[in-house]
Amino acid sequence: MLGASEFLADYTIMPIRFACKHCGQRLSVSSRKAGARAKCPKCKERVTIPESDSESVEEPPEIGDEQDDAAGSPYSEFVVYDDEVEWVYESDDSPSSTPAVGVTDLNRVAVPRSVLYAQGILLAVVAVASFVLGVLIGSSGKTEVADLPAQPCVVTGLVQYAGGSGQNRPDNGAIVLVVPTEERPSRESKAEVAGLRPGDPVPQDDSDNLRIIRSIGGAYTRVDADGQFHVQLPDTGRYFVLVVSGNAYRNAGQDPNRGDIAQLGRYVQPPMDLLGQSKYEWRELTIRNDEAVNVVF
Repeated sequence: MLGASEFLADYTIMPIRFACKHCGQRLSVSSRKAGARAKCPKCKERVTIPESDSESVEEPPEIGDEQDDAAGSPYSEFVVYDDEVEWVYESDDSPSSTPAVGVTDLNRVAVPRSVLYAQGILLAVVAVASFVLGVLIGSSGKTEVADLPAQPCVVTGLVQYAGGSGQNRPDNGAIVLVVPTEERPSRESKAEVAGLRPGDPVPQDDSDNLRIIRSIGGAYTRVDADGQFHVQLPDTGRYFVLVVSGNAYRNAGQDPNRGDIAQLGRYVQPPMDLLGQSKYEWRELTIRNDEAVNVVF
């Protein structure tokens, strides 16, 4: 059997290409082997290597479909093999005295199938490693965000209602409630609406209801005679903002939105009593720093 280095050395000389006269198999061999006898590796019949391409037997016509497919394939320069080619010798003296003849295409590169398998496994390992690394980086990024210190902020605004003359007037006595959207107080931890409604006396700063609202990171206040309000929040984030008018009322049959009532009911009980017959505005707001909220009823 020829070694790889010997095989490549042979083909540094111009090869002789010819076709087997018995089966038509195209063959190629070093010009050093011209005139020697060998067996065709396909049909095993004896053939004589011609002196040059000019003496070769006329090759059979090429198969068009197979050639077209090879030309269009990105891997057309590669021949995949599993084992080494067994070169056939015929000699009365010694196996090494007679040339080897093989079916070889010098325009292609031979690649063992095991190499292709190894490359596929390597790509799979790289893909899995990249995925795991991405998950770890994403998890570490979330931890860093959660560990950021609180950023206190202030929400201010102007609340008005449309007067009989068509001019807006300060909505004195309207209430403003701000609560974080992510909080889910238990039933026992919800604030009672008594003392929080627009017509109720202003609650004391140390009342149970205000303490409950502050404990979940929220705030409550009343609009002053100029229609202005001001609340301090312990951190930025996503909040629900409720403004209930002290002077504007809903028309008959104009019921509150069911979704608003469901969300408000997570923080106070009973939620409908906090709204009464007043007009209100319920909005979700992302607060990144000091924020201004203006409402006209």
